[in-house]
Amino acid sequence: MLMARRKISTANEKEFRSFRTMEITGVRVGETESKIISGSAGDKPGQLSGEISAGIKLHVDGSGFHRNFTYHIKLNNFTTNNCYISLHFVLPSALYVNINELADLRRVDKINVCSVGEKNIELFMENANSQNITFCSLINNGTCIASLPIHQRYQYPKENGDYENIILKKPILLIGCKQRIKEYRVSKIDLCPLCANMMIKWREIPYVIDEIDYIWTVPIGNTSFLPCVTCITLLTTIIGTVFLMGTIWKTMSKEHLKKN
Repeated sequence: MLMARRKISTANEKEFRSFRTMEITGVRVGETESKIISGSAGDKPGQLSGEISAGIKLHVDGSGFHRNFTYHIKLNNFTTNNCYISLHFVLPSALYVNINELADLRRVDKINVCSVGEKNIELFMENANSQNITFCSLINNGTCIASLPIHQRYQYPKENGDYENIILKKPILLIGCKQRIKEYRVSKIDLCPLCANMMIKWREIPYVIDEIDYIWTVPIGNTSFLPCVTCITLLTTIIGTVFLMGTIWKTMSKEHLKKN
């Protein structure tokens, strides 16, 4: 009888422990699931999430060898403060930006823009190197306007030269924030120090633009016309010289007759 009571007591104790273990385990599992769900619903501190929808509209003023390019940048779903935006241009040797004009933009218009690469504006295209231009500014309500004066270099005349298309490729759009934008990787582009010092990490952002590449058509001198142009130039020079000498002679003759 005593042995039966001990067995029943032991069974009840095991059942109670088993129920207690299940209760504790259930609470822990519930707490863990709650933490997982709450963690997935929000981002970690210092981190941004979500795709950035960016668009750029290009407006070009001027004609010939000197034009002003204005880029209207719009970020549709970007409301984060204290972030900077940047446009990075890689200009071919046929195009250049005058560093003195950039200095005026920084001084007068308070625009952050800098240049790396070729600085000599007198060189012909064949003797010049490429130039990198970086524009950077604080994002204001998801919008920004970047204006840049770009010029074209002269080219040496070519045989059967006519017109040539100079292509200005679309700039690279970058965003720099203190928070991490997890959908976009850090860019490997070497920005100029003025913009690189604003933010440690810049991320390339894809965007939509009206014109992928801007085509700039320019005339090229034709060396096949050199003999003809040389003959016409010499003939014009000789005729002009004869006419000038005749005019001088007539004037001197009239003055000599007056004195007599």
